Amino acid sequence: MLPVFPLGPELFLRSFWLSFRVVTLWQLSRLLFNVYLSQGPIVKGRTVSSKSAEPNGSLITGLQVSQKELTQLMAFEELLYIANHDETRRASIFKEVHRSSSSSAWKQISEECLKVTSQIMDNLRTLGIIKPPQSSNIQPQQTMHISSLGSPILVKSENIFVTGAQPRRTLDKLKSTNQGPSSPTSPLAKIQLPPAQELTQKAQAAASDWMTGFYASWIGWPFRETLQFKSQMIIPKMALQVAAISALSKFIVRSIKEDDMGLVQHDIPRILESLLVTETALKRFVKRPPVHPTDIESLTSPKPIILEEISSVLKAIDFAFSDVVETFGVHLSNLKLAPEVIERCQEIMDSSM
Repeated sequence: MLPVFPLGPELFLRSFWLSFRVVTLWQLSRLLFNVYLSQGPIVKGRTVSSKSAEPNGSLITGLQVSQKELTQLMAFEELLYIANHDETRRASIFKEVHRSSSSSAWKQISEECLKVTSQIMDNLRTLGIIKPPQSSNIQPQQTMHISSLGSPILVKSENIFVTGAQPRRTLDKLKSTNQGPSSPTSPLAKIQLPPAQELTQKAQAAASDWMTGFYASWIGWPFRETLQFKSQMIIPKMALQVAAISALSKFIVRSIKEDDMGLVQHDIPRILESLLVTETALKRFVKRPPVHPTDIESLTSPKPIILEEISSVLKAIDFAFSDVVETFGVHLSNLKLAPEVIERCQEIMDSSM
């Protein structure tokens, strides 16, 4: 029942009580949802895809549905769980050679993992942080040989049809009379105006000071283009990409004992090279970040800015290289690795000694 008067203590108390109940229910829903997600891909002691008639096919389908981010994230978390804890599922993935379209289950899984990690490089190119690879099909420029011209033709400004002395125009007479050293000069001509370049620089400096103060205030905070914002644009799906990198490295480590057909060993050079390219680009970004003029915090802070997304991905790549080097060791020389990958592995070996 509504109160008699529109405003009063009873109305405020009812509004406060209803708002409190709505906020409490919302926070409780968030808490329960986080608890449900924290359990990972295990439901009643089994993975989600294991309930399917074709577990590996269901898992790969989940890895491919990029439109449904939650489903894809759960699939990659399940893949990471299998790589760490489920030996039976790993064996089935290694042995399922002809799953569909003459492609093995491991091949499709590794392709989906690399597709997720390659999005980082695509985002770096889209933002203009790194240049896209130039095409090698460049047509040679055709040069045109122009024959040298003859001597220039002299053009006379006088009237060639008039003979004798030509009459001088009135304007020419005025010019000749004012060119003498004693000719009077207008007082306005003696005033030295500041150059246009100096005025432009002063205007730009004043505008820059005003914009700096605006971005430093709380009103200009939403308009700042910070490094944290760029980091989130480069790595918008941090949990997904970290899970993909970790799952790849764990499968490679387990394959040394469980992959009897050698499918994983064939793809190790390609995987490590892709991870190294991503790591190099991210380290270059962290070393020399493109700070925008509106990023007041990065320009004025004496301490380096922590970029959570990039740091997490770099740690995952570093752990992946460390696990592979520690597991394979002396066998790395037989994998036909690229020179850059060999150098990176050697750095890890030297640091572990």
